[in-house]
Amino acid sequence: MSRAAAFGFSFKTLDGGDIKLADYSSRPIPVANMASLCGYSPQYARLARLARYEASQ
Repeated sequence: MSRAAAFGFSFKTLDGGDIKLADYSSRPIPVANMASLCGYSPQYARLARLARYEASQ
């Protein structure tokens, strides 16, 4: 997938809004796609820690 194609994506927020990847084109974006019961579920704690850290910056 090209960089231009990735920034064409948008996602619904839990409250019904939209998040457009194009709005974040100048920033790194971590993306995690996991099932809630997959073997990698313990890594959610690390993702939550990263989110808290980034929110505090």
